[in-house]
Amino acid sequence: MAEARRRQHPGWTTWAPDEQGEPVPVPAEVVDGEGEAWTRTSTGTWYLLSLSHPDCHDERDADFLTWSELIDEYGPLTTHERAV
Repeated sequence: MAEARRRQHPGWTTWAPDEQGEPVPVPAEVVDGEGEAWTRTSTGTWYLLSLSHPDCHDERDADFLTWSELIDEYGPLTTHERAV
């Protein structure tokens, strides 16, 4: 899936689930394998951006994950289009 996303968006950066180390510099936002946007908190964890949407019933909406947890559970991760 990571390779397909890299071909589809060659100007974006994509990390595969086997790339566990947090990138330097760390992006402020990424899109997961399902197309959902995540943002990085000041403490270094990640949360689903739709968390603040009142109609969101996504099971991930309460998660605050480390980079390794996020990429392992929801990868590949790609720089968000607003961050490019």
